Amino acid sequence: MLGRAPAEVRLLHLRDPVTISAVATPQTIRGQQQRTVAVWGAIERACETEDFRPKTGPLCNFCHFKPSCPAFGAA
Repeated sequence: MLGRAPAEVRLLHLRDPVTISAVATPQTIRGQQQRTVAVWGAIERACETEDFRPKTGPLCNFCHFKPSCPAFGAA
């Protein structure tokens, strides 16, 4: 975005607080770009077909929207 590669990337978890840092290499940047393009393509296809099937997982147990979710019987 600024015309240069980032020197470092950080994930900040504000609740604890914890910071996870990593050095950005050309290989990791390329990999992230490929993943980003793939995810964006999947989002565009879902929007075109209006296919937004829910995917359940362990975090569903903590979700406040579970009563409204089609994966759990909501219409």
